[in-house]
Amino acid sequence: MIEQIVNRTWKELVQEIIKKSDRFSSEKSIVFDFAWKLKCELKDSILLDFEKRIYENFSDGQFLDLYFEYEGAKVGIEFKYPKGTKNNSEKKGNTGNSNQTQTRIKIINDIKRLSYLVNTEKIDYGVFLMITNEKPYIFAGNKNVSNEFRTYLNTLYSIGQLFPKDEKSSREEVICPTDIGFKWNGIESNNLLYHVAWVDPIILHKNHTLHTSH
Repeated sequence: MIEQIVNRTWKELVQEIIKKSDRFSSEKSIVFDFAWKLKCELKDSILLDFEKRIYENFSDGQFLDLYFEYEGAKVGIEFKYPKGTKNNSEKKGNTGNSNQTQTRIKIINDIKRLSYLVNTEKIDYGVFLMITNEKPYIFAGNKNVSNEFRTYLNTLYSIGQLFPKDEKSSREEVICPTDIGFKWNGIESNNLLYHVAWVDPIILHKNHTLHTSH
């Protein structure tokens, strides 16, 4: 049930972002709209909370972007929306990126924290949702900095393996509770079909395999 709700809501929201990109200027707007869709569908049967403090002393944050309870299930969600934006050289067509190396580390650390919560049964489901307008998160290219923090097309972190660590911002040792894959959509021949590309929901559930929606 939770997988179906998350997949359906994310699919609807992605289509809105594609059609109305100007309305989604930040990650917070995506978090709010996702929560709004959940509330409209499930009404009083769902309990929602933003920025819920549920982690302990993780090196890269202690708050969940969104938390909800539905039919006895506790669900934690982390969102990522890295965006390249026009800089002061806009007239030359240049763009500023989202500090892609550090953001890749933060992405994997979000999934690590969710995995920790699932492994320790503080939540029943951990969900990671990502959308971006920047190709370097999707296609590896010639990356040689922190390349163990991979978000690229068809990346797989296998059940039982340790996530990579970064001594500055991702120091914890956490085991993957299930196979975790980055299945990118909205791409073709190393290009974006739209102005954004997005990952199928990464849904963590202890002793369960990955559930995705196409």
